[in-house]
Amino acid sequence: VEVHAVYEPRQQGGENDVLLADGWKDELTQAHTVAAGLGLRCLGIVVSHAEVEFNVGDAELALAGWLADEARARAGGQAVVRDDDNDDDDDGPPGPVFLVVVCSVDEHCDVVLEPFEVTDRYLQLYRRGLVSTRLPEVAAASPAMNAKVAFKREVYVDRQYVTAVDTDYFILPLAINSFSGSLTSTFP
Repeated sequence: VEVHAVYEPRQQGGENDVLLADGWKDELTQAHTVAAGLGLRCLGIVVSHAEVEFNVGDAELALAGWLADEARARAGGQAVVRDDDNDDDDDGPPGPVFLVVVCSVDEHCDVVLEPFEVTDRYLQLYRRGLVSTRLPEVAAASPAMNAKVAFKREVYVDRQYVTAVDTDYFILPLAINSFSGSLTSTFP
């Protein structure tokens, strides 16, 4: 996967939560339009963290789930939402790869980017409506992120039935390789 451009919607909140500002869905539509005009597609999100004890929070995964459904629908797949956990059901193809890139600052004040792929299993559970945390704007009553994904009922994960699991279970670390793309910018 090559990333040629990054769009970041307006946000509000504290150092360890993600709340998207009003109008973000309209901005996302514009971002998709610009990307399509450039022959690109949206494939992930960038989130910023202060010092937390986990890689990705539940609200960030929920946002990734929603955005992945949008990307899947735009790629010709159907965003499926149902409340069951029968692994024999066909959800159709998993859709495009979806990434979460965590941006943080280390102890030397250097910016650190850590990319993760969201697993198909998480996206499947999200599409089926089994993940308790939905979009960050819905989580405003409890804005602090959790290091666990909670489910509406028991689901089969890692050979057992659970009602919650660490967010790290649903992300895969990726390597960053530099390349020169068609879009560049410089700063003074």
